Amino acid sequence: MGANSAFNRATQLREAGNLPAIQKLFAGGDAAVKEKVLNGLAGKAGGGPEVGPGILAVAVEGADHSAPMVRYWAAVVIQDQGSYRVDVTAAQGALLKLLADPDPKVRMIAAYATGNVCKQRLDWSHHFAALRRLVRDPSLYVPEAAARAIANLSRAKFDIGPAVPDLVSMLVGGDDYNEPRKEAAKALLHHARKSPKARDQVRKEVQSVSLDTSRREVRRFLDQLGEL
Repeated sequence: MGANSAFNRATQLREAGNLPAIQKLFAGGDAAVKEKVLNGLAGKAGGGPEVGPGILAVAVEGADHSAPMVRYWAAVVIQDQGSYRVDVTAAQGALLKLLADPDPKVRMIAAYATGNVCKQRLDWSHHFAALRRLVRDPSLYVPEAAARAIANLSRAKFDIGPAVPDLVSMLVGGDDYNEPRKEAAKALLHHARKSPKARDQVRKEVQSVSLDTSRREVRRFLDQLGEL
């Protein structure tokens, strides 16, 4: 079966909830087929309650594949199944490994996936530590994904206080690409609104650095922080 046919078939099987056929299709394909199968599994599963966890298990297997795009789509499937309230406990180890993946696209999507499933009441402390490292990642789009995930951890009532210096460092960056600063600002403001102690922590860290107030997103952040 070709890769494009595998995508269509996987989509049909997911919607029908045919888990044994999904498992067989994934197991029998090369890297190109596995990538497309996972692509087709990114969506709500039909069938019984065992199908979502079964698809998650396929994604966990894909997360350990040698091909970067197979790992990429594995993270997407973990994210999607988590959004449909499939318990992602079995995928936590895979996500943590993907956050340290050698491919920047995989690290990016793993950060987004972690940020989207972290509302599940699980232990995310190791993932938080990995995300803190990723806010300083040299690849262009990884830091913003990490900052967004940290903001979502904060929204899920996780204490992101240890990451405040990391997030403030993103505001200092001189790159013209603004999205990392915007995401860092969102995370910092959410944390600062939690309590006077958290607000003072953010203010103290901001006062310790020199920010470029000619940047609109920096001025807006400072104005909002000052209003708290």
